[in-house]
Amino acid sequence: MYIAELDINNPSTWQKMDIRKVSMREVFAKFGLEDNTIDFIGHAVALYPNDNYLEEPALECIKKI
Repeated sequence: MYIAELDINNPSTWQKMDIRKVSMREVFAKFGLEDNTIDFIGHAVALYPNDNYLEEPALECIKKI
């Protein structure tokens, strides 16, 4: 729901996280996602070949999702 309701051009929709600075790992942690869910989103949905994206700013992953 977070991604569906998020507007990357409207920081008021970011739920007090600066998605240009926080990592995707931090975003996943905020919502308490399990490891299998994180793997599915990162690899099957966003098509990342490895887990490096978890430490990068969340914005790019969010765009891919």
